[in-house]
Amino acid sequence: MSHVPAIPPPSPAASPRASRANDPRAHPDPTQPPEPMAFTEPTVPSRPIPNPTLRLDSSLGMVVLEFHDNQGAVTGSIPSQRVLDAYRNHSAPVPQSPVLPPADPPATDTRIDPTNPPDGSH
Repeated sequence: MSHVPAIPPPSPAASPRASRANDPRAHPDPTQPPEPMAFTEPTVPSRPIPNPTLRLDSSLGMVVLEFHDNQGAVTGSIPSQRVLDAYRNHSAPVPQSPVLPPADPPATDTRIDPTNPPDGSH
């Protein structure tokens, strides 16, 4: 059987309760005015950089998803810069959306509804 040494109880001076009891701020004198609170000017946060951002590359006709560092510099994109350069170097023009002919008007339903005859008799 092993012997476990007993841990002595903490001394009253080392306990947090004893240190607060001796602290004059813990029990202020009610006859004295309270100490003024320190006022610090609130800091205005800098405008956050949205991350990631979407950018329309109109010369390529595509949207690019860009990722930024803390200073706002672009650190990466989807598609990558290499792919964007390959699109730019390709000789084929960007396809435009096709112009579709106007749709035919919807066909008229010529069936007779038995619940509502065309002659008005019901």
